[in-house]
Parts: sequence; C-alpha cells; structure tokens
Amino acid sequence: MKDVAKEAGVALGTVSKVVNGLPVGDSYRIRVEAAIQKLHYQVNSYAQGLKANKTYTVALLIPNTIDPFYASLTYYINVALMKKRYRMLLCATDYDPRQEQEYVTMAQQNKVDGIIGLTYNPDLDTVAWLEDYLSKFENTVLVVSHDRHFLDSVCTHTLDIDYNKLTLFAGNYSFWYESSQLALRQQQQANKKAEEKRKELLEFIQRFSANVAKSKQTTSRKKMLEKLNVEEIQPSSRRYPGIIFTPNREPGNKILEVKGLSASIDGEVLFKDVNFQVEKGDKIAFLSHDPRAMTALFEIVTGNRKPDAGTYEWGQTITTAYLPLDNTGFFNTDLSLVDWLSQYSNDNSEIYLKGFLGKMLFSGEEVLKKASVLSGGEKMRCMIARMMMTDANTLVLDSPTNHLDLESIQAFNNTLQSFKGNLLLSSHDHEFIQTVCNRIIELTPNGTIDKLMDYDDYITDAKVLAAREKMYS
Repeated sequence: MKDVAKEAGVALGTVSKVVNGLPVGDSYRIRVEAAIQKLHYQVNSYAQGLKANKTYTVALLIPNTIDPFYASLTYYINVALMKKRYRMLLCATDYDPRQEQEYVTMAQQNKVDGIIGLTYNPDLDTVAWLEDYLSKFENTVLVVSHDRHFLDSVCTHTLDIDYNKLTLFAGNYSFWYESSQLALRQQQQANKKAEEKRKELLEFIQRFSANVAKSKQTTSRKKMLEKLNVEEIQPSSRRYPGIIFTPNREPGNKILEVKGLSASIDGEVLFKDVNFQVEKGDKIAFLSHDPRAMTALFEIVTGNRKPDAGTYEWGQTITTAYLPLDNTGFFNTDLSLVDWLSQYSNDNSEIYLKGFLGKMLFSGEEVLKKASVLSGGEKMRCMIARMMMTDANTLVLDSPTNHLDLESIQAFNNTLQSFKGNLLLSSHDHEFIQTVCNRIIELTPNGTIDKLMDYDDYITDAKVLAAREKMYS
C-alpha cells in the first residue's frame, strides 16, 4: 500500500481509511482511488462487462482478518459496480460458510445475482462445502483465494493482475499456471520457430480440455478452452522461490515409532492411545476436526511438549526439520535477516547465507532488514530457508501454506512431490495433501484412522466415512 500512498501523495493511514470505507475528504478519496486504479487494478472496465445491460446485484462476503491487497481489490470492485449503479447488497464480517441457511436466506430475500467471496484459512470440510455450493451456483462468483483446488473446482475464468493490468483468461488456475509456465519455457527457447511454439500451445490446450471431465462445470469449461486464443497465453512476470530440500543421508528402515500417545488441553482430550509406525517413503497427512490435535502431536514428536501418556522414538539415521504453526518466538529480535539466519547455520559466510535468502526472494537491501518487522509471508520464507540448511531427511510441517502467496505455495508443493525423505504434515490445502501425501492418519478423541491411500480416495471411501462418523460421535 506504500506505493499507493506515494502515488497519491497522502499518508498511509489515509489509504487505509479509503480502502475500509472510513470518512475522508473528497479530494483525498479521489486521489487514492486514482492511484490504486493507475497502479494496480483497472477494475472499472471489467466490472462494467459483467452485466452491462441490467442492474447487477452482488453479495460481498469479507472475513474479519484480511490482507490489505484483497481489501483494496474488493473495495475497488465495489466502487466500479457502484459507478454503474450496481448495488452491493450483502456485506458480512467474519463470514462463516457453514452458516449456509442464514446467508442463503439473506441472498434470496434480496434477489442476489452474484457473490464476491473471500475465504481465510477455513478447515477442509468447510472448504469442501463451499466448493460444492459455489460450483452449483448459477450466477456470477468472484473468488479471491490461495487454495488451488478450490479455484480449480469453482472457477471457469482466471482474472490475472500482472504487468500492471488486469486480464481475464478462460480456464481455471491450473490451466493458467501450466500455460504460463509453458510460455515461459518457450520464451527461453529463443531458436524455436513461432509456428512450432503455436503448435505446442495448441496441443497443450487440447490435452487440458480433455482432462476437465472431473470438473463440475465440464461442458462450459471445455467450450471456453476451445475458444481460447493462443496469442493470449503469455509468460507470467511472477517470481517463484527456489525451495530445495536435499537430505544429507538416506533414511534407514526405522523412521518413527509412536506408542500409546495421548494429549489434552485443560482436560479436553485431543487424542488418546495413538499408535503408528512411519515407514520408509511415507508422506503422511494428519487430519482432525480439531487442528490443535495435529499441532500437539508435532510438538510432542519434535521434543517441544510432553505427552499426557505414551512414547515415541526416532530412528538413528533420521534428521528432522520442523516448521511450527506459530513462529512468533523466532522473530522477537532486531537482528538483520543475514544475522538471523546465521544462528541456524554452520557456515556463517555472507555469501552462503545470502544464497539461501536469495532463493527465498530476498535480495539487495532486503537481507539487511530487521527480522522483527517481517510480514507473515516473509517469516514463513525465512523459516523455510532455515529448514533447507539442515539437509534433513524427515520434514515435519504444521500448516505449511499459511501466509504464503500462490507462487510460494506452488513452489513448496512442487519440491515436496519430489522430496526423497519422509514427510509428516497437516494442511488446509486440498491440492497440497492430494499431490504430496500417500498416507492419511486422522486423530480423533476416540482413536485414529490410518489408511495408505491418497486424500481424494480417503474422503470418498464409504468405510472411512463410516469410521469417521463413529470416531467423532
């Protein structure tokens, strides 16, 4: 938001007030609106094209805690709609999709034609409900989300903010990502003839179009892809972090053995009598209706918390790296990023440390900023850099996609798919679990469910569904 304040010639607080709809002088509001439109969004033309021939009613659902970028984007979509005499009918703070009837009733009473929806880190069951609901919704939906599976399941178009302009593409997130990556590879192949590049892109579109059979909007999505102009596909200007984990030794046959573990908080049972053995090659996703259960388990097996009962034992060949849910304590310091990272490294040379920070997209003067002033996403990238330096052969990840942007999530996802060691993780990201993990362990107050299968099979298996209902009853 600093660039907006600078462009408008106003204080940062003034920008915040405009974005959040608080009263400011007309001259300030006009300057801020013009600055944001110039620098980022160019929303007016898109909003006008939604339904240019009729009054368009939109429900705006906003969570209580929201990134300033999303706040400003939705605010300016609001402004654009208002200028066209469209009405913003439904505004809700701290929106919970599970309150289905309340919001559906409000929408029906007000004859809502469309929804602008923003979700912030809900649990997997809630995401699945919202995904199913919106996929059946017959009118316009604008979604801002870092959940790639959600975007792929719900969206028929992708609205990309890049090169200081806003562009609408046919296809979902995965199509946009794969096609932009293909265009980037082609750009780097300077000697390839233009006709060969066009043929390659057309073949990609045909393959992707053939793979939409699982979509809940198969027919419409396929038609949109078939109409896509190849010239519209351009390489993205986005930068992806270089997340690389290189185990210093191959794990032996004994990874981790857990016997009779139990944990509770203030007398409330999180899990009890948990028994499992991690096998070589296991990449395990841990699930629970209570996310505190996964955090408690990870804190126990990493030595940061004592169990109520039970034991655990790591194999002698195992080295671990842990990404905790709460990293606040790591950043209560005024050390620069270079000095902060040096605390966890055997090699304290600046070149070595800056190399890891560079992989995490910190460059130039950024490596000298204080650790205490980092954003949530920057802290996560620093924690990942810290993990990479350990060369561990077993990773323990508690909600690894929290605070990360889509580029970082995608890079993290890609590297974990090819990681040669073992993995224990919890996540609210469906795509992350489905593409990385080969085993599911669900922790409940009445026992565990342990299945050697991928996540999509787990959530649709009749025996598993029956076991889950029994365990949580």
